[in-house]
Amino acid sequence: MWKTFLEKKYLAVLLSAIKLNPIVICLSLDWNRLGDDGAALLSSFLQTNTSLRGIYLNGNNISAIGAQALADALNLNTTLTYLELSSNPLGDDGIIALSRVLQKNRTLQALNLNQTSMTHNSLQHLADALEINESLKILYLNNNLLGDKGILIIAGALARNSTLSTLDLSKNNITEIGANAIEYALKQKETAL
Repeated sequence: MWKTFLEKKYLAVLLSAIKLNPIVICLSLDWNRLGDDGAALLSSFLQTNTSLRGIYLNGNNISAIGAQALADALNLNTTLTYLELSSNPLGDDGIIALSRVLQKNRTLQALNLNQTSMTHNSLQHLADALEINESLKILYLNNNLLGDKGILIIAGALARNSTLSTLDLSKNNITEIGANAIEYALKQKETAL
């Protein structure tokens, strides 16, 4: 249901249908107009759903409020393994909410946070979560303008994370300083990258 301009009332109908048909394991809602209201509706659905494994929510104008709602769902959901939130203005508060969940959630394996307006403040929370998370294998942080300062933050966590196997840091204004920090982190025996 990519770019169908799906509205909240139709999302409710779609989610009701999925409840009746648990064979659906992936839901692509990229580039619609779900916003925070749609994220809240999805959150309520995800708290009890046991069939969905992946949700694509790229470009839906979801802010920190919607990210918090999704984080609340991830605290309870034990089946979702893939969540795409790229091109949403999650901001620091949204990234922090998701980071808190990553400290506890043991099922999410892939998270796309490409172009989500994170800063070094929220990146530090994410790095702290990565140090203890044991399920996340794929993480996209591209297009966030993290620079070397941000890369130094994430490199410290990478050296202590043993499960992450794919990390996209492209388009983050990384210089030789950041590249050297990543190289050092990758040489640590704990990392799976």
